[in-house]
Amino acid sequence: MLDHMVRDIRRPGALGLNALLLVTVFTLAIVPPQPAGSTMPDAPAPNVLTPHAPIRINSDGGFNATNGVTVGNGTLWAPWVIEKLEINGTVAGGCIFIGNTTHHFIVRNCSLHNAEGGYALPYYSSAGIAVYNSTNGTLFNNTIYNNELYGIFMESSSNNTIIKNDISGCWVGIHSEYSDDIGTYTN
Repeated sequence: MLDHMVRDIRRPGALGLNALLLVTVFTLAIVPPQPAGSTMPDAPAPNVLTPHAPIRINSDGGFNATNGVTVGNGTLWAPWVIEKLEINGTVAGGCIFIGNTTHHFIVRNCSLHNAEGGYALPYYSSAGIAVYNSTNGTLFNNTIYNNELYGIFMESSSNNTIIKNDISGCWVGIHSEYSDDIGTYTN
């Protein structure tokens, strides 16, 4: 049996094939595969932001390219993603409004500023991000500044997470009312 193994190793190409198999096994052990379409919230910070008009999503049907969605299908494993946008909310009453939704979504790596010019809750809250009557959202690593009232405004919402957002120059950084199961971390 040992002679048979030695012959297999000496056979041309056997050593290379064994080495490739070994490297593949170790790579999979170190970096587990992600589900297709997965958008983990710890995506790298943006290098370039794309200017975009203020966004208003008022139902699950509003998650589309016109509203800055780049990828996803609204499931836990492939949430809708709005990312790497620069939105000036001057006169618009807010930068991003997401309301009346149940689909999973992530807003990440955006710059949201100067929201002012309207205050009619919940739709125009003079906030960088306003979430109303929505579930399953993650607001991650956004830079939110110089908004007339709120950095992040959340009302009548549940099961949402606010992580690692840099908020400054707003009357209130994060405001939540009539909401539950809201996680806030390192903001």
